[in-house]
Amino acid sequence: MVTLQDLADYPIVLYMSQFLENFIQSYEEVYGEMNVLFHTSNTEVIKKTVAEGLAIGLVSNYSLIDDPFVETGRIVPLALNNFTFDSDLYYGCIISKKDAQHGMVKKFLEYIKS
Repeated sequence: MVTLQDLADYPIVLYMSQFLENFIQSYEEVYGEMNVLFHTSNTEVIKKTVAEGLAIGLVSNYSLIDDPFVETGRIVPLALNNFTFDSDLYYGCIISKKDAQHGMVKKFLEYIKS
């Protein structure tokens, strides 16, 4: 396990979201500026950047389940120690009436419940 403070000197790539923007702002108020290389909404770009050794990525562990980069060892997930958020986090799920039992929907809902 590592802390965000352990990563302070390394370039970081972030998924572009309001949630992470709020988190970064809160982090920087306490610990100082984070070395953010770039933000993107493309998770494959984040994983390729990390796999090439150009930066560290901050992503949900859910996004790395069954990921080829992890399975081949090109990316090594590490848990963050003492990692808390000061804001509420809400999840939503929209499903089709035609295919409400789709496997991915079930998997997502199981993850949220756990």
